[in-house]
Amino acid sequence: MIHLPLFLFLYIMSVVEFRKEERLCSRTAINELFKSGKTFVVYPYKVVYLQTSSNKSSTKILITIPKRNFKKAADRNRLKRRTKEAYRLNKQSLYSYLESKPFSLTIGLIYIGSKEEEYNELCPKIILILNRLKVVNESIS
Repeated sequence: MIHLPLFLFLYIMSVVEFRKEERLCSRTAINELFKSGKTFVVYPYKVVYLQTSSNKSSTKILITIPKRNFKKAADRNRLKRRTKEAYRLNKQSLYSYLESKPFSLTIGLIYIGSKEEEYNELCPKIILILNRLKVVNESIS
């Protein structure tokens, strides 16, 4: 096991956080996302995204696991935690891409799979989604 100095560990953790400002909480913004957003599927996720013009590039994300597929809250919460962690660790590539762009991005991740997947299976899917969002937004702008 590698031991990092405390200051280095704290710096690394501060770079890859999942803050409140990154979460999509506004009811009006969520309605706008589902009304006007574009979609694509990377199984087990359906991705809804909306690009809005803004001076400051920012990204907000909504992660949802339907109750219809997973009756127990513990199962839904576990999938949300796995998805958030995969996003948190891999979002830097999307953020560095969007840094120079004059728009903000709103993303909705809907888990459409019928079975619970492990983190090792979800992480490559999240990376694929983030790369696809970069390609799609490159063709739009």
